[in-house]
Amino acid sequence: MKIAILQMDVKVAQNFADCEQNFIRARELIDRALKRGADVAVLPEAFNMGFCVQNFKRLADAGAARTKGFLSEISQNCGAVLIGGSISSERDKIYNSAFIYQNGAEILCYDKIHAFSLARENEIVSGGDRLGICEVKFGNRAVKIGVAVCYDLRFCEIFRALALRGAQIVFVIAQFAQSRIEHFITLARARAIENQIFICAVNGCGDTGQGESFGGNSMLINPYGEIVARLGKKEAVKIARANLDEILKFRAKMNFLKDMKPKIYKEF
Repeated sequence: MKIAILQMDVKVAQNFADCEQNFIRARELIDRALKRGADVAVLPEAFNMGFCVQNFKRLADAGAARTKGFLSEISQNCGAVLIGGSISSERDKIYNSAFIYQNGAEILCYDKIHAFSLARENEIVSGGDRLGICEVKFGNRAVKIGVAVCYDLRFCEIFRALALRGAQIVFVIAQFAQSRIEHFITLARARAIENQIFICAVNGCGDTGQGESFGGNSMLINPYGEIVARLGKKEAVKIARANLDEILKFRAKMNFLKDMKPKIYKEF
């Protein structure tokens, strides 16, 4: 599987014109990825408007219509799987969601379960109540993929549940700040190691608009916890290969999941 990591410098939007500029830039990055033969192209969290909680209500994509139309149109014409995050509104509620599209169709909409309380996101965003997992096809091969959004990375339970449901690779779309970038790196590697799966963590970069920067360092990590591909702090497109057969090979040597004791864990 050829994965295009689109580490986008998302403009923290102040108006809808800024949001539109983000769609234009995202299109340019996706086009670059598709020209390089990507099977999957992944944009970061909130690529439509940036992560600024104070602007969520005012600039949310109503019904996610702009985001859905954007991903549908591109995926219809290219055949690749597109993954990206959007702040949207629905019936007076705000959602921080991840969308997966293939062949013009919506395969999955996942609403971020854990809103980031440190930024008071939990006071505005309605949290999801379902795991993000689906099946996509690449040629004759069906692959189960999972998705999580930013702060979800700190909650190992989500990733264990996805792995036990058959996810072979989990895409984490994020806007992790530079001040916490070592957490992003360490947690992503831990989620891969403890679940023996691939983790593709795609972070934003550039100015947060609040005196800090987003930390970049987007990565593809294999089931051994090895970083297969890693970007720096600037906007970039990187193609990385995930050989999903490595999961079976690794588990044939050491299958940690089979040694779980779930009945005991429930007692705590």
